[in-house]
Amino acid sequence: MTLDAIAQRELIEALRLLNNGQVAEAALIASDVFARHPQSVDAAHLLALCQKRLGNVTAAIAAFEAAQRLDPQNATITGNLANLLSQMGERKRSVDTYLRALELNPNSPELLLNLGLTLIDQGDTEQAIDALTAAIKKNDSIAALWHALGVALRVQGDLEQASAALEQAIKLDPKNGRAWTALGVIARLRGNPELALRCYEQARRSGFEGAELLDAEASAHFDLGAPLIAVEKVDALLLQAPMYVPAHTMRYEILFEQGIPIDDALAPFRAAADEAPDDTALQIAFATALFSSDLHDETLHRVSRLRTRNDQPALAALHAQAWLKLRQPDAALRSITQTPKSWLDHPRLAETLAKALIAHHDPAKAGAVLDDALLKSPFDQALLATQSIVWQLLNDPREHWLCDYDRLIWRIKLRDDHLASLEQYLRGVHQNRREPLRQSLKNGTQTSGNLLGRNVDVLNQTRAVIATGLSAYIDALPTDEHHPFLARRSTAIRFAGSWSVLLKDGGRHANHFHPEGWISSAYYISLPMAAPDDSLAGCLQFGQPTAEYGVELPPRKVIEPVVGELVLFPSYLWHGTVPFHGSDTRLTLAFDVVPAR
Repeated sequence: MTLDAIAQRELIEALRLLNNGQVAEAALIASDVFARHPQSVDAAHLLALCQKRLGNVTAAIAAFEAAQRLDPQNATITGNLANLLSQMGERKRSVDTYLRALELNPNSPELLLNLGLTLIDQGDTEQAIDALTAAIKKNDSIAALWHALGVALRVQGDLEQASAALEQAIKLDPKNGRAWTALGVIARLRGNPELALRCYEQARRSGFEGAELLDAEASAHFDLGAPLIAVEKVDALLLQAPMYVPAHTMRYEILFEQGIPIDDALAPFRAAADEAPDDTALQIAFATALFSSDLHDETLHRVSRLRTRNDQPALAALHAQAWLKLRQPDAALRSITQTPKSWLDHPRLAETLAKALIAHHDPAKAGAVLDDALLKSPFDQALLATQSIVWQLLNDPREHWLCDYDRLIWRIKLRDDHLASLEQYLRGVHQNRREPLRQSLKNGTQTSGNLLGRNVDVLNQTRAVIATGLSAYIDALPTDEHHPFLARRSTAIRFAGSWSVLLKDGGRHANHFHPEGWISSAYYISLPMAAPDDSLAGCLQFGQPTAEYGVELPPRKVIEPVVGELVLFPSYLWHGTVPFHGSDTRLTLAFDVVPAR
């Protein structure tokens, strides 16, 4: 529709006012013009932009939709609507709207960038990487595209490509402090905290002082065996941002590993949570910390209050898990059955429901829940681990098909000319006093960061020796596209994590599986003297779940460890170690690998 000269001048003035920050005045003019000319696309679009700036979300969406109806082929209007929906957290609707805008303007790097960022927030990193890669093909000189791609690749776990993407972002924009920080985080995740700190210094030189920078510096210092410096960084961060959730989580976990009693370590976190009862993110993080600290009664109290205000699948799962820890499966089931059925699309809630049904002595029903969940997430290691218990309880032959403890567990004797140097190095990096929270080990310590990523001669030798064993294992695996382990068979792999564990008197690994892996491992560096009266002490056993499943099952396979031997197995297999006693220690190296993208 063509506007008369007066209306055109009014819209030009409204646009000038908007650009000068006089948003309310601009909105009044745009609203008046649109009321007089309801078929004007320009008036509807400008009104939408004004309402968005004013924070009038409902009015802004209505105006955008009116403009969209008047000109359905306008990619700019559709893209602006998608941006608003994304900012509101309506991610699914925003993704659909971005895709519509891209149908109208498929060559827009800006639309592809915003779509990629929204997909990252939504957790759909595969599509995000595709969108951002397509955008870079259209214009490879936009630093923000490379930065976003680096973030998506990091979430996906492809740290090498993520690092390359961020390096390109920095090449295009050398003073981008966020990109320098993100590059440092990847350097740390790859096992190089020294390089990470150099990247963080570059971020500071560029003028960047975001909360995530202090957080990242603290993590790097902790990896370098300097927990006091790490805590100083966290405390400085919490002075700036008292409700910054990751800092609270890191602080209490570091202090716990240094031997501080859990109540003392949690005290500042508890105080922050009590001070901000309406901060949902902080409340959920503190409830999770309570659960990890085995404070299950307080976990129930906190989660119950949270669920009355802002219930969500993750909270329902945490609620039920706390009941299961207290051996009350009926209460766990009640806490889940009150939730919408659609929430079972959330794999952690489906896993928890199945666990509660097993503890309630209904494995058949648990199996049905898992069957549905695995249709949506066929490679979810937690769902597969729980399914293995269901099939074991039902004497279902599919347990053997899934776990095949004889064929899928390998023992490989590796070359041992580096073992003495490796043991000396590993004993030197075990600086903490106690095991980390949220891990399987008891009475021992675990290294921080990606151990095999460190550029140390003996670790480089170890990585090469391990790679030889992995290649032999993978090459020998049969092909089976229907099997959740064998279907992922790939000679292109990457380490998803690596660490060392030092167990002391009474040390053990509680039964567990590795949710982030495909192939998991145990590499034996040093073992205690065998106790003559306990042939199982220190043995690795497979096939038993944790106690909250409420079932007593014998191990399916037991392995007596041998120094210099590498054991490889599917990550979803339940495994743990029998406690040992004595003055000797047990030193191992472990890692997870996954297929490379």
